[in-house]
Amino acid sequence: MNKLSFKNNRFKIMQIADAQELPAVSPDTVKLIRLAIAAEQPDLIVFTGDQIYGIHPYLWGAGDEMRVKRVLTELLRPVTEAGVPFAVTFGNHDAESGVPNARQAQLFAAMPGYTAGDRRCDEDPGTFRLSILNEDGAEAFCVYAFDTHGAAFGGERSGISEAQLEWFRATRKENKTPALVFQHIPAPEYYNVIKETNKNTRDAVEAFGRRKGKFYTLPQPLKDTGGFMRESPSVISEDAGEFDTLSADGSVLAIVAGHDHNNSFVAEHRGMKLIYTQCAGFHVYGPHLKRGVRIFTLDENNPGEFTTYTRTWESLTAEKPARPLLEMFLSHTPSSVGQAVALAKRYGIPMFAGVAAAGVAVYCAAKKKKR
Repeated sequence: MNKLSFKNNRFKIMQIADAQELPAVSPDTVKLIRLAIAAEQPDLIVFTGDQIYGIHPYLWGAGDEMRVKRVLTELLRPVTEAGVPFAVTFGNHDAESGVPNARQAQLFAAMPGYTAGDRRCDEDPGTFRLSILNEDGAEAFCVYAFDTHGAAFGGERSGISEAQLEWFRATRKENKTPALVFQHIPAPEYYNVIKETNKNTRDAVEAFGRRKGKFYTLPQPLKDTGGFMRESPSVISEDAGEFDTLSADGSVLAIVAGHDHNNSFVAEHRGMKLIYTQCAGFHVYGPHLKRGVRIFTLDENNPGEFTTYTRTWESLTAEKPARPLLEMFLSHTPSSVGQAVALAKRYGIPMFAGVAAAGVAVYCAAKKKKR
């Protein structure tokens, strides 16, 4: 196992959310990761789920390890070539490939730099704890990751279980060093830091599921610090009390999530930060050239504080993506069926039909490639 430790009182973590890659991995996704690593020189990279888009016709339900391995190997090439330690939790799309997360973890383990941490159990490799040591070899900080599951192949449901939280409570009894928690799907409390509004408000987005018919916007102070919210938060639906558990003693500094590709901000709720990170992938819908990664810088002399910011495509290079038309199309693709219907109502059926036709064309091309 890679030992993680502060160097010159600093430790830098890079979060990569929602690469959501396809069989022909986007050169722009790979380039973004490569440029971010070169610019930031992280000490650890944490992938927070949806490394692959398991529902793609080439991958969905096939259980073909070689196909999954090819995608993951190409996606992680910038990481393994740079020799940066990395850890992985899972999202709702990874297991849709038919290759279970536990087996995908074994594929990652064969790559140089993979850091498994102290897992809850072998069957749940996406729930783990990593220690970051000080110069004396004692733990000064720690990183947790939770597998939030999802509507994945095999019928999993979104949420963190009581068993996962009980494991967390047991580990905190032994050592309560400051911690960050990384996961794919955000906690329900993310709705406590955004503002309910009416549908005519500029930048308002409509919620779905239990909140369907309600509209929300990001408070101005969060926009002023570079945050944006272009889709409704899709939060954990089966809540076992994660936020109350994590915030109980004040030692967990933040929950850090992805999942919603078009959202990126840093907020605070009851003394703990709630952080969103936009997608890094260029084969999925996303925030145009603000696709990016998030950086966390820790200070050994002040472990109870951290700084965070994002590095986006537009901040790393002046070049255009290699596939600009595809990128532009995906930047305007609805994030959900509900959003597509809302756009159809607002702009008319012809626009919706065009988007649907394009989606069918992409699907058919992928099916043909699979055969």
